[in-house]
Amino acid sequence: MRWFAVAAVMVIGLGWRTVWSEEGPAKVEEERGRALAAIKGALSEGEQKEKSDLELKRGTYEKGVREALPWLKENVMLTRRFEGVLAKVDTIEDAKLGAKLLREALRDGEGVLEFRMVKEAELPVGFPEPTPVGEVRLKKYPAYRMAAAKQSGETFAFWTLFGHIKKNEIAMTAPVEMTFGESEKERGRMKQMAFLYGSQEIGQVGKDGAVNVVDVEPMMTVSIGMRGEAAERGREEARGYLEEWL
Repeated sequence: MRWFAVAAVMVIGLGWRTVWSEEGPAKVEEERGRALAAIKGALSEGEQKEKSDLELKRGTYEKGVREALPWLKENVMLTRRFEGVLAKVDTIEDAKLGAKLLREALRDGEGVLEFRMVKEAELPVGFPEPTPVGEVRLKKYPAYRMAAAKQSGETFAFWTLFGHIKKNEIAMTAPVEMTFGESEKERGRMKQMAFLYGSQEIGQVGKDGAVNVVDVEPMMTVSIGMRGEAAERGREEARGYLEEWL
């Protein structure tokens, strides 16, 4: 399992397909905007209701979730979140609790759809932009050169690679690539970290102490955008979304 980490977004690759609408990215952006408008409208309307009008609050929030859901078909994370909360509140008679759960789901959706990544470094030549949080996309990566370290400790590997690019005066790019074990014993354990060169014109292939510089062939992968730290729980959540989709 391979992670490409760019600032606060994690992208995981496992093979390749697409869930993009036939109309392309412009259509997806429009649908994302419609979902966000429905969410914001419901939150605003619900907050204007009297605190005693719990049934009205619950109804307003539920309407917002249902109105946003059809526009979230490209976002597997929010689709599952919204479908899950609707199923849960259907079993709850307590209006206050139902309103609370629905409002929390709407807030989660608002946060995901409003999130904008800040790039801390440039992408390698020809690399696609990071995947929006919660969306699954087909991504074609060109051939690239990377410096890899196999140390078991994530921090140790990072500083080994940082020393390599500093010594060789190579600019750091984003993403950083992390490869995790696939076997039951190794699952969740980082096997390798790599810094990607800006292009294959930089440096040369070969060993440099504990660092191995290699060229990677072009590849296609299905990916999902994730936000937050690359902790095992988040990786397994991302893996679950991808395996369910595949």
